[in-house]
Amino acid sequence: MRRDLSILAGLIFLSALALPAPAAEEGAEEPAAEAPAEPRPAEIAKSGSFTDDLEKLKAAVGLTEDQEKKIRELQEKLTKDLEKYDKDNEKKLATAREKIAAAKSDLDRKRNEEAVKAVEAGRERISEAYEKKYFAVLTSTQRGKWNGQILCAAVDKEFQSLNLTEEENKKIATLCENSGKLQPGPLSEPVDPKLLTSLYKQVYMSVLTPEQRQTYAKSKMPTAEPKNEGKKNKKKNK
Repeated sequence: MRRDLSILAGLIFLSALALPAPAAEEGAEEPAAEAPAEPRPAEIAKSGSFTDDLEKLKAAVGLTEDQEKKIRELQEKLTKDLEKYDKDNEKKLATAREKIAAAKSDLDRKRNEEAVKAVEAGRERISEAYEKKYFAVLTSTQRGKWNGQILCAAVDKEFQSLNLTEEENKKIATLCENSGKLQPGPLSEPVDPKLLTSLYKQVYMSVLTPEQRQTYAKSKMPTAEPKNEGKKNKKKNK
């Protein structure tokens, strides 16, 4: 009897799965789709130039129409400057690449590869100069917001084992934004290690409790080699 009941229950369950979903009542409103989350600067920074997607930049730092117009004008100028640079160096690049293909020695090949790299580096410098011009269009608060969240992402990772409080995270966010305002251009990942080291020191000295400092310091200490292992290594060296 119990077996029959369990078979019957199974059949009922399977038939329920096969039934079509109930039709929505006429006039009933469909649930609203969730609005996409606003992009964080740290996420945009992974994709390249911080002006690659102006819509995302607007959402991240709140560009005004005037700022957007200035950045678009700068982008047009950059395009023209790069086109001119490419044209001026077209023959130089072509010659260097031909010589690389026909090189009979490593020295000749290396010399011409360096010539190609020099031209490419020059092009990169032009783009970097415009990045700073774009960044200068932003207000101090916007610059801090952009760079601050990128710095916060790195700081969060560095101190994640300390279970920071909400108040401590707010202090860190302020430190990151203040540091971000001082940078001459937009930060991107990976962040300069020297800048991060300076920021880590600030967090260590002005945010962490004595207990947290002790825990953090211990986590950075090299693991001591077991005494027996040390003796074995000495014997091997002998």
